[in-house]
Amino acid sequence: MLIQTNRRTSLRTFAALTFMLVARQTFAEDRNSSLAALVKDVYQRYAWVSLSALPGKQGASRLPLKQETLGRLQEFFSHSLAAALRADSECSRKTGDICALDFDILFDSQDPVATDLAIETGRKGSVQVCFNDQANRRTCLSYIGAIENGRPRIDDVIYSDGRSLRQLLGIRTN
Repeated sequence: MLIQTNRRTSLRTFAALTFMLVARQTFAEDRNSSLAALVKDVYQRYAWVSLSALPGKQGASRLPLKQETLGRLQEFFSHSLAAALRADSECSRKTGDICALDFDILFDSQDPVATDLAIETGRKGSVQVCFNDQANRRTCLSYIGAIENGRPRIDDVIYSDGRSLRQLLGIRTN
C-alpha cells in the first residue's frame, strides 16, 4: 500500500512538473511571439525612413521614431526606455546638437538604408532583426523584451557590436 501511494505521489509530482515546464515554455513562446509582433509593428510604422516606403502607407507614422511623443513611445518601449528616448530627442531639439544618440536606433546607422529585412524570435525574451545595410553587409540587432502592465515592451536593443541602447542613453540596467 505504501509503495502504491508513493508511486501515485511520484506520478502526480512528475505530471505537475511536466505541466509546469510545458506551460512555462508555452508562456515564453507566447511572450516571444508577442514581442516579435510588437517589433514588427515598430518597423512597419517607422522603417519607411530607411526602406523607402511612403509614410502614407497603411500603418506607417508620418513622423520619424525620434520625433514621436512620449505616449506613443510607451506603446512600444518600456517606460524607462521611452522616457530616455524622448529626453534625448528633446535635448537634441533644444540644443540643436547631438546628445546621446547620433543614429537611427532601428538600423544602427546615421544614414540608414536597408534591404531584405527579417524579424525572427530569438533566445528567451528576445527578437532578432536582420537586414542588409548600405554596404550589403548583413546586420542583426537583438531586441530584448520586458512585460509592463501585462504587455510586452521593448526594454533594450543590443547592436551587432555589443552596444546597448540602454547603456548609450545612460539607463542603469536591472
